[in-house]
Amino acid sequence: MISLRLKLFAIFAISILVLAATNSFFSSVYAQKLTKNQLKQCEFLYFNYKKFGEAEFLKRYDFKSFIRECVKLYKDPNWTFKGKDKVDQYFDKSVNAKKNEANSKPKISITHKLKVGHARFLAGFSACATANGVIPNFLLSSDKEQFLGLSTKMISANTCRTFSTYLQTQNPTSISVEHVTDLSEYSHLKVKRL
Repeated sequence: MISLRLKLFAIFAISILVLAATNSFFSSVYAQKLTKNQLKQCEFLYFNYKKFGEAEFLKRYDFKSFIRECVKLYKDPNWTFKGKDKVDQYFDKSVNAKKNEANSKPKISITHKLKVGHARFLAGFSACATANGVIPNFLLSSDKEQFLGLSTKMISANTCRTFSTYLQTQNPTSISVEHVTDLSEYSHLKVKRL
């Protein structure tokens, strides 16, 4: 009778042969269409494929005759290269961070717009958080000006805070308030404390 170890070894050896045959099949299929240099370029461009998405990626790199073959590689679940897992992890984290950011944005309502002078209004608004620890950074805009309104007091979960500030405007309906998380995009704007 064949021992258990020998049976396990045989199963393991057959598995490795099947896996090797599968990988060589996929490699040979794509190798017929891509040179080694083109394959390296596909590996290098994979980050941009993940960054831009398929449609934008194809627009940007359409001048490369082999770019559609790269996209076929990217869609093949068996295709890999050294570093691919890191690119995939980076973009998986990025997608999750964007989902969490969307969930943590406070709900903003403009509560009042009071005229206090020629083309000057006192605008009040409330910000209600569903997630804990929302930093109250706001982009305030009108037809005459745009600035960042910042406060140092966090908005706790399931609470609302009210804010008010002065804005220059000819048209009070143009006043808008939006929560921002990345202040670096607005470094060119003036900052007011709320």
